[in-house]
Amino acid sequence: MAAQPGPAIRNVEAAVGEYEEAIAINPSLAPAHGSLGAAKIRVGRSAEAFAPLQMALQLSPRDPLLSTWYFYIGHAHSHLGQYDEAIDWCRRCIALSPFWICYADLAAANALTGHEREAHAAVAELRRLRPNYTVNEWLQDGKGWSDNVTFLAEFQRIAEGLRKAGLPE
Repeated sequence: MAAQPGPAIRNVEAAVGEYEEAIAINPSLAPAHGSLGAAKIRVGRSAEAFAPLQMALQLSPRDPLLSTWYFYIGHAHSHLGQYDEAIDWCRRCIALSPFWICYADLAAANALTGHEREAHAAVAELRRLRPNYTVNEWLQDGKGWSDNVTFLAEFQRIAEGLRKAGLPE
């Protein structure tokens, strides 16, 4: 089942401000740092995602959200076209927990760096965890997470990697 974001998720710019306010009130609130990093990706400012995500890791290195934060670091790298780094962080995420979306970024990053075998293996694992998942579903998910044009253009580039990796349309 695809993510079904509510109306609050669509106003990601406002969320960035809210997370920053929460951090100003409680600088030790690791989930706020992690959420700020994720929101920065969705507002098309992926390069700004690393500092809050790294802070979340530093504040809470055994946090139940750790694999999610690893994913978002890898996802930010994917958005920036830094595929070797994306592969590394996706592998870290998967080592902690087989989080399905890590396999999507892993497949795309491997395909876009010419690692065909690894790309196909990641797609196979993605489809094991999310049977019938497609490129179109990926793109629909992206439109649900943000309507920022930079985000969507970067998300489309990841979709091209998924196609190249062999994920069905």
